[in-house]
Amino acid sequence: GYAGPEKDGGRLYEIVGMDVTNLIDRQAKKLEARYSSTLLETLRNLPSISVLYHMAEDGVLVPHTFSDEFCRLIGCTQENVRELYHGDSFMMVHPEDRTGILSLYWQHDVNERPATAVYRIITHSGTYKWVSVNFVSFFVGAERYTYVVYTDIDALKQQEEKLVKQYEAAQAIQASVAGSCQMVMRANVTQNQIEQVDGTAPVLPSGDRTYDEALQLVLSRLPREQDRRRCGEAMSRPALLRAMAEGSSHLVMEYQIRPHGGRTFWMQMTTHLMQRPGSGDIIAFQTAVDVSHDRI
Repeated sequence: GYAGPEKDGGRLYEIVGMDVTNLIDRQAKKLEARYSSTLLETLRNLPSISVLYHMAEDGVLVPHTFSDEFCRLIGCTQENVRELYHGDSFMMVHPEDRTGILSLYWQHDVNERPATAVYRIITHSGTYKWVSVNFVSFFVGAERYTYVVYTDIDALKQQEEKLVKQYEAAQAIQASVAGSCQMVMRANVTQNQIEQVDGTAPVLPSGDRTYDEALQLVLSRLPREQDRRRCGEAMSRPALLRAMAEGSSHLVMEYQIRPHGGRTFWMQMTTHLMQRPGSGDIIAFQTAVDVSHDRI
């Protein structure tokens, strides 16, 4: 055999006068098909919570294979999962999340680095579960596939929702008692910021200041040395952050205080520590009331 003359698309190969170009093409396609089959089988058998999706001829993304772990995640089995997950895969996404996920998917180019998203998917019971996903799209021959790996974050999301409700409740309670407390204050302990001061007779004058500065101002108005030491240790930012980390989010302190030019009286300061939804900053909700009558 010999390599024949150049022609469009490469050199014409002949063996004993036979054109073998088609033979080479067939062998290449067989190798590609074997590689493609191996790749898809490998993805299907990976021990992950995953689904391999395939782009149908009409442009609809449909499920191709499900891992056992994914079936368990949504309360299905390999035998009944397609009763729930069939046809357009995006219809399994919560209606409120669907538009955003569709936009993200079509903006993500084939063979790019994996993209991430957080949304809700339907389960066998008819409820939705929060998941965090990583997905990548690729071609096998002319066919487009998308491989999606899921992480169950339902418990985390439920905790976040609970935290939001608790935080909103704390804000509402503080606003409702502002007219009956000597002082109410909201401070961002993490960022060292006083965010709000209110009340019938706030010990702190108006004006921007850090939490550390506000604490020093309050301590300067405590006539008793033991109160200054006790409050300085318990109410410092490091102490509050440490208390929150250790699970202690409620603190009550009583001390004598003498506002500038005023009388000395007993004050009770109650501090509720909470994590702010979204940022994770530690917020101190503080209320101060005159409890002198209880000391008589």
